[in-house]
Amino acid sequence: MSTSEDDPLTSLRISPAALADYEEIKPRPPHKGPPFALIKTNEHPDLPLRIHNYTDKATRCHISDPLLQASRALITERTTGNVVSRSFSKFFNFHERPAYKPTGDEFTAVVEEKVDGSIISMFWYAGQWRTASKAQFSGPHVSAAEEVLRDLYPGATNLFDKEKAYVFELVYPRMPLAIKYTENKLVLLSIIGKDGSEPPWDFD
Repeated sequence: MSTSEDDPLTSLRISPAALADYEEIKPRPPHKGPPFALIKTNEHPDLPLRIHNYTDKATRCHISDPLLQASRALITERTTGNVVSRSFSKFFNFHERPAYKPTGDEFTAVVEEKVDGSIISMFWYAGQWRTASKAQFSGPHVSAAEEVLRDLYPGATNLFDKEKAYVFELVYPRMPLAIKYTENKLVLLSIIGKDGSEPPWDFD
């Protein structure tokens, strides 16, 4: 994959100036409504890290923009723009224009369970494994994920690749969503490289 800054979905560095422009609340042609930001960013309280997510308004108006698609729990260094962790880029519902449209010629299909939880990323930075939710470096979901990892999967991070981000679905009955579960767990969804690469669909 490319390591240039040409494609935010695969590059190892994303221009801090570009991110700052997308974070600014201002008119966004061709949209004629009130000014708005394309990306919302939160800062780490202690480390030079920032976590970026596209805004709802942005995806309605600029749905094909690669930087917006990349900005889904995307973590970069504040001054360098180096990518520290990626989660899944934006995906699309069937009715949305960029979505994959089946042709009828597909060789096979796989049906998987969709666990109803909260997205969690674990990544290596400054000498240790760090945890983030979709938009925050701290908070109840981060604390819950660290608790579950510590209590149910001791030593798991010894097997992790420090160049990758591990993306989980956190299931935590004390913070229920639509589906009520009875046990805490972290469900591994994917292992994502800083260039956006992932294992094959059938990895175990």
